[in-house]
Amino acid sequence: MTSGEIDARRAGYEGYEDVGRAAAIERREPGGWLAISGGDVVSFLQGVLTNDVAALATGEHCYAAYLTAQGRMLSDMQVLRREADVLLAVEPEVAGALAERFDKSIFTEDVRVQDLSGTLQTVGIHGPSSHGAVAAIFGDRLAPGIRQALDGGRHVTVPFEGSDVIVFGSNWLGTPGVRIAAAGSQLATIVNRLIGSGVPVLGPAAVAARRIEAGTPVFGIDMTTETIPLEAGIESRAISTTKGCYVGQEIIVRILHRAHGRVARRLVGLELEPGTVPERGTPVEDGGREIGRISSAAWSPLLGRPLALATVQRDFTEAGTVLQAASARATVVPLPVTAGARAPSE
Repeated sequence: MTSGEIDARRAGYEGYEDVGRAAAIERREPGGWLAISGGDVVSFLQGVLTNDVAALATGEHCYAAYLTAQGRMLSDMQVLRREADVLLAVEPEVAGALAERFDKSIFTEDVRVQDLSGTLQTVGIHGPSSHGAVAAIFGDRLAPGIRQALDGGRHVTVPFEGSDVIVFGSNWLGTPGVRIAAAGSQLATIVNRLIGSGVPVLGPAAVAARRIEAGTPVFGIDMTTETIPLEAGIESRAISTTKGCYVGQEIIVRILHRAHGRVARRLVGLELEPGTVPERGTPVEDGGREIGRISSAAWSPLLGRPLALATVQRDFTEAGTVLQAASARATVVPLPVTAGARAPSE
């Protein structure tokens, strides 16, 4: 399908194809950022987050979650270990509440929490040419470090116009990519230079479609404070099964070992009949009985029809299961969705 065909069918899909073949810019500012510092910062975070923060070397990052004692999510985050502190990249809506909750968890530890959400903003560059596009902005001498970040698990601090910006790997839209965190004025300059070099800006519909096709859930949309990480399918990325205790670990271990990973509900992909894209909160039904709800949906150029993320009861999560949503046929498909998953033409 050509860009023209995408634009003719749905507005807002600018840059969709560039993510697959080159690079495109995803604007996500303002970002949510917390800086956790002090002599006990690593041991403190090791005791509250789900992943193995202590195993991170300076310059490495990982994905993690922060849970209640009942195993339900307070947030997910990227954890970036630096020489003097640890940065947490979170959804901006939860940054203030997380900072307050961390503060209340500090007793005698040497730990300080700073909310940098008003200071740092974030932009993503996604696609197989992301490395080249970003390296061209910061100069070829920095290309090896940016490639290291792009390859995953690493982050680099890059000098730019008298200050530092942070670059780290991201596959949020299902392709190689990087995120750049910087002050707002710096980020605007970086984005303008990327655009000037020919990198397009992703339309909002293109971002939604790519994210849903990749099967990437967002906290506050597809995951909430009622979600256990295993229900969202993020356990392989967010949870260490070898580290010591953390808040909510007892519940997670019980599910993994006693229940063999079985949870009452799970996030799935739903391919819908051609037609209107369902709204968030649309019930998913089996024979007229509600068994879940849609959390994200977009028209998918990959499939040529609407695609959604929905959390449904566990008996209805097998690929090929036929359900209904908004009076339309909805078929469970594996995540991430690939071109081979396309339903036969009708």
